Amino acid sequence: LGPPAILEVRYAEGSHPGSGPVTLASRPEFVEFDFDEGLPITVNPPIYEVMLEGQSNTWQRIGDVRQMRYTRLPGGTYTFKLRSSLDGHRWVEAPPVALTVKRTWLEHPLGQSLVLLAALGCVVGLVRWRTQRLLLQAQALEAKVEDRTHSLDQRNQELLEANLRVRQTLESKVAFSRMVVHDLRSPLTTMTLLADRMTLKAEERVTDLVLVVRPG
Repeated sequence: LGPPAILEVRYAEGSHPGSGPVTLASRPEFVEFDFDEGLPITVNPPIYEVMLEGQSNTWQRIGDVRQMRYTRLPGGTYTFKLRSSLDGHRWVEAPPVALTVKRTWLEHPLGQSLVLLAALGCVVGLVRWRTQRLLLQAQALEAKVEDRTHSLDQRNQELLEANLRVRQTLESKVAFSRMVVHDLRSPLTTMTLLADRMTLKAEERVTDLVLVVRPG
């Protein structure tokens, strides 16, 4: 069994012979490899295995299928390898085909750096916006607390003044009561003494009347 032959490399924009390197535009829709068994022609069809280095480093068995397609390969350098065997033990490889897929600007280090810088800028902007928002909220809360504290102080002052007025009113009433009691004490004492004298005289008169009425 001779080595298999890669006949053609096809892609959306055209095709290329199976020999020599192939260069494709970035993110190709597909790339397809057509191949066939080598000479001499055998009665039993060979089995094939393929490998696309740069995407996988293991052989992939595809049986007697003579075509392999890859889609949406990212930018980079690849090597397509093909081998065939009649018994699955002894393998014969075809000459590899070098495949280059152009990188998009996002796949270039410069593009990735720009994307990273843009993402970092967004994160920094978001952090600054969030920090500013928290600062404004803190300032608003501080102003609200200060306003509430001022209101409470004012209310406490009003309560103190009201308490002072009540105390002054009570003290005035107490002083007035004391003055009234002091002013009424002497007249009441005089009236009490006079009433006691009048009571005593009345009792003496009653006693005299009783003596007069009693028979001798």
